[in-house]
Amino acid sequence: MELIYFTAQTVENRFIQLNWATSLEINNSGFDVLRSTNGIEFIKIGWLPASGNGNSTSQSNYSLDDKTAEPNILYYYKLKQIDNDGAHKFSPIATAQLNADDAPKVTECFPNPANGSASLMIHAASPAVFTLQVYDLTGRLIQADVMNAVPGYNRFDFITEQLAQGSYKVVVKSERNVFTRNLQIMR
Repeated sequence: MELIYFTAQTVENRFIQLNWATSLEINNSGFDVLRSTNGIEFIKIGWLPASGNGNSTSQSNYSLDDKTAEPNILYYYKLKQIDNDGAHKFSPIATAQLNADDAPKVTECFPNPANGSASLMIHAASPAVFTLQVYDLTGRLIQADVMNAVPGYNRFDFITEQLAQGSYKVVVKSERNVFTRNLQIMR
């Protein structure tokens, strides 16, 4: 079997569609479609039998829709091509992710580098509570604040005057999401 391509792509952010094509198939029984959330442990989510009774010297196109994919999870996919005699080989890995429309979005800190104060923008689909924590590079918590966000864009300003020059991690947490942003302090 000669694989031309194997892709994974979202369709209208509703499901993930897998497409592949072969240029040559000899003794091909079909394809197990495998999925993983960590790129290591894969489970079978589908089976497609080979076209042309398993033998073809022209391009064969295949497609499978993964309608069980959930938002905000990066999925890894691969094919296990199986011959009639049981021999098999794997395709390269393709990845795709659906995005939840209600997932918050967090900008990078600005200005960056900062001197005195910094801000970031949080877009929330519904009212939500966010915590903002600033850590130094040793992992020590330097500052913590809470923000009650309204639907739409919310600006979060925080004072950086007491922070020494250097690099920091800003962690923004909501009930289901964690975002990490880098911040440089310059004096």
